[in-house]
Amino acid sequence: MNDQILLLADVIVRKLEGQLPADEYGNGWTEESRHWFLGFFRDLQAKVASGEEFSQEEVVRLNIAKAIDSCGIVGGDLLELGSRIWLLLRDYRSAMNTGRPQA
Repeated sequence: MNDQILLLADVIVRKLEGQLPADEYGNGWTEESRHWFLGFFRDLQAKVASGEEFSQEEVVRLNIAKAIDSCGIVGGDLLELGSRIWLLLRDYRSAMNTGRPQA
């Protein structure tokens, strides 16, 4: 599951590193939000890559879709990617709590 999180985080970081498509700006992205989330996803990548565990509080705080929504972003590929990453983080944390093996 870590591999999936890292893969999706890499995709979103690469998208945020460049100029966003016009439709993403139309969905509410700004240069400020692009820059902030670029740092956010880079930090997330580093934490996942290090193998550091996420507490339940961190997973709740990392509700990426909610954070993106609070910035006024209403849709688009980046919101979808962020939501998928958050769901994987939530499932990963849940698997850690139940002792289930992670893919």
